[in-house]
Amino acid sequence: MFYHLGRIATRFRWLIVGLWMVAIAVSLPFAPQASQVLHSGGFVSPDADSERALNLLVQKVHLNLTIVQVIFTSENTSVGSVGTADSPQFIQESQQALARVRNWSEVSGIVSFTDNPRQISLDRHAAYVNILFKPDPDSASKLLPQLESRLQPVPNLKTTIGGGPVFYEDIQAVSERDLRRAEFLAIPFAIIALLLVFRSVVAAILPALVGGGAVAVSLALVFGLGQITTLSIFVLNITTLFGLGLGVDYSLFMVSRFREELAHGRNVEEAVAITVATAGRAVIFSGLTVSIGLAGLIFFRINFLRSVGMAGVMVVLLAVLAAITLLPASLSIIGTRINAFPVRLPRLWRRTSGAVTSTLSPSPAAPLANDHHGFWYQLSHVVMRYPLQVFVPVFILLIALGLPFLGVRFSAPDASILPPDVPSRAAFHLLGNTNWSIPIPNRSPILISRPSSNLRSLAIQL
Repeated sequence: MFYHLGRIATRFRWLIVGLWMVAIAVSLPFAPQASQVLHSGGFVSPDADSERALNLLVQKVHLNLTIVQVIFTSENTSVGSVGTADSPQFIQESQQALARVRNWSEVSGIVSFTDNPRQISLDRHAAYVNILFKPDPDSASKLLPQLESRLQPVPNLKTTIGGGPVFYEDIQAVSERDLRRAEFLAIPFAIIALLLVFRSVVAAILPALVGGGAVAVSLALVFGLGQITTLSIFVLNITTLFGLGLGVDYSLFMVSRFREELAHGRNVEEAVAITVATAGRAVIFSGLTVSIGLAGLIFFRINFLRSVGMAGVMVVLLAVLAAITLLPASLSIIGTRINAFPVRLPRLWRRTSGAVTSTLSPSPAAPLANDHHGFWYQLSHVVMRYPLQVFVPVFILLIALGLPFLGVRFSAPDASILPPDVPSRAAFHLLGNTNWSIPIPNRSPILISRPSSNLRSLAIQL
């Protein structure tokens, strides 16, 4: 079956490449917009008792639980400065900073430190204000630029913004930034690694192009899928990681086998068919195995896991599809030019012969593979000759590397997972390292206080 699939890819090579080019061209305008339809959060199951309680409070009691903290700290504590949070100047400047926020239509209320003294630090030089937003935390994060523009700068107070919406916005910004950095670093290193393996510019670039095409189409599909369901922002990382990694990995298998078959004297059509029948078959079963494992995440009620499962299955299947259709068709067109533009690089190990001759339709002109004395060939024989002596130390090494996992502690993510230079991490550090009248819960991404017992304060406490 796979041999005939390779024959079909050779026969309709221009049609297959043309369809992929159209798909990639259509995907390019939508791929950069994928992050716009993704959402932060999604770490809690809607079936959890705490989540049900919050939903009941919002629906039945109409409480607003989307809170942003604005933290004021006096930069100068000397005599004649703004002084402590009890001083009239401190209060006046904090109210001046919030003047344009109070009448904002997106804000349902503000709980100041003058309303709740427990929002003042013990040294009296820091205080925070809780701003209650009408939208949910994920939607409120889009309003943060407007909030920052409405906050008026004051001369003697330093203003820091934190809370759930800031945390969610920073997660999205950091994910996009890391994604760009990963692409900037991964693609050149992948090409360099492929050059070391293939020692040909064409053979090295082709897997990278196939992997990049799979990523572009996957991101466009993520954009479309995000229109009909809620997807986590971490889908971006999974899509790029799996699409580029598996696309290059699978293409490397295929190109290596294709070059071996050409070296054995087979024509291009036969080499492509055998490549799909051998390496292509391994790629398909590998992709199906990975997809089945990722598909299990789709059945979780936690949106973060469900999103990773959906995006992972999609990008893996696309990487497999590109490897068994686009790549064989491209190899049929390139043919023996796959070895064009050779690159002379120092070898990492000595290789004295080619690969094993294929057992499928061997060509009479193919050289006998009886002179294998390369590094990997010798390593395989050492492993087979001394299996127990190799197994025991490798097994002990793997156990030793896995021992730190015994000390893992699971918890809900908070701003400590973010780099120190983002706003929510700075606010998290400030709230966590300041002595307040009532300690701030360290493990909550919302970072809220424990105010008095009125109804609105109950909502803030929750």
